[in-house]
Amino acid sequence: MGMMGMMGMGLGMLLWTALLIALIAVAVVLVVRATRRPTDAPRGGSGRREDSSAEDEVRMRYARGELDTDEFRRRLQDLREN
Repeated sequence: MGMMGMMGMGLGMLLWTALLIALIAVAVVLVVRATRRPTDAPRGGSGRREDSSAEDEVRMRYARGELDTDEFRRRLQDLREN
């Protein structure tokens, strides 16, 4: 095998290694995106998720007896208006 044959094999192995690394990187990115929690997503848009979370907190406080019925209704109304 001459010098050109050996260089060709070396270049071929290098290209296959680079391709394998690229495929592994793509697989890692896809797995991370697939397993991301919704709270990791960038905030923006309507803010509906934040509103729901605040409403859930008011509901929990009402369920624990920290808010009376009037205060509970007022706070929910305030959250839904803003």
